[in-house]
Amino acid sequence: MATEVIHEHTDSSGSNNSLIGVILIALIFLFFLYFIGTRFLNTAASSSPSVQIPDKVDVNVKSNK
Repeated sequence: MATEVIHEHTDSSGSNNSLIGVILIALIFLFFLYFIGTRFLNTAASSSPSVQIPDKVDVNVKSNK
């Protein structure tokens, strides 16, 4: 008579490796999206607006009484 031995697979390293892989892919995607993308695609950040502020502002209010 043959003896059947059943081995249960209790190692969860396969699912852990998949989870780590998904997290790494997401981090790489976010790196390219925010750091690389904003550097090359955002042309508005390279041209700053010209703001001129006067040296002296007259704030005296004269009332006619």
